[in-house]
Amino acid sequence: MSDDQGEKTEQPTQRRLEDSRKEGQVARSADLSGSALMLLAFALLHVFGKTMARKLEGATVQWLSRAGEYDTPAQSVQALLGAGLWLAATTLAPLLLALLLGALALNVAQVGWVISTKPLEWKFDRLNPVTGMGKLLSLRSFVRMVFGMAKMALVGALLYLVLQSEIPTFLGLMKNMSTTGNGTARIAAFVAEETVLLGLYASLSLTLVSLAEYFYQRWQHRQDLMMSKQEVKDETRNMEGDPQIKRRRMEAQRRMAKGRMMKDAREADVMVVNPTHFTVALKYERDAQAPRVVAKGADALALKLRQVAAECGIPLVERPQLARSLYRHVEVGEAVPQRFWKAVAEVLAYVWRHDAGKRAEMLEEARA
Repeated sequence: MSDDQGEKTEQPTQRRLEDSRKEGQVARSADLSGSALMLLAFALLHVFGKTMARKLEGATVQWLSRAGEYDTPAQSVQALLGAGLWLAATTLAPLLLALLLGALALNVAQVGWVISTKPLEWKFDRLNPVTGMGKLLSLRSFVRMVFGMAKMALVGALLYLVLQSEIPTFLGLMKNMSTTGNGTARIAAFVAEETVLLGLYASLSLTLVSLAEYFYQRWQHRQDLMMSKQEVKDETRNMEGDPQIKRRRMEAQRRMAKGRMMKDAREADVMVVNPTHFTVALKYERDAQAPRVVAKGADALALKLRQVAAECGIPLVERPQLARSLYRHVEVGEAVPQRFWKAVAEVLAYVWRHDAGKRAEMLEEARA
């Protein structure tokens, strides 16, 4: 019993997972979103950066060449500032929009649509130094530290490799500038390109490590939601109701159904019986395709149905095989299946041929 209550060996139920989402407890890696977003930004700069730079450069030259067309320096500065802001907005807008959509897609891909204010609620446990120390010394904090160190080491190694391979080129450009007196634009372009390339490599590496961390967090989150056997039983009981209450409800429903069945049995045309065990009440309506079973019973209930038949003058026909088959294969309220039509038709014909007058007389007396 103690193992059922304490050891969490069962997978979380769907209700527990849903409750966890409502509480805002989901497996999510902020580092994965940040690194993937950074990767997207550097990828866009790598593809469209030169086009954006040429556009800004051409516009800047055009503005400066028109600076003397204005009457006052203030008008010139105002016009240049307005045009510059507009150009920057139109140039950067597609990049910023792509980053915004990327951020939304990354968060939805990790946790789906989750809106919860629970994590923002005030909890005194967060100020408890014992709880805080326990979190710092937990396995989760240790794993997070390992992933953080791996990210720093990876970025440092990439930075070293890229700088080591490109420093000779950079020194060559500096030497050429000192010799010829020009080349500043080439150095600026080289630094910009290498910065974007380094950012692309670094963000890609960080994204891969963060992806591994995310899968670990998903596994850890699942482990945190594991349930004991007793918890599963309690949740099942809460969802489906207490077994005793459920049993009493089913008994009440059976009693109600039995009462309706005994009432419908009084309208039957004939009851097919097995002399000792089964009774099946049949009623045939003129517009129906086949007779319908309005009541059936075994043993004590079969005896009660025979008593109803005696009270209402309903004929009893002994057909043991037919009674057993109808009882086992046809539910109350259902029409008689086609495979029993011939046998049932013979029973009805027999009743209508021999007991029609007596049946009508006794039925009127019983219902008077």
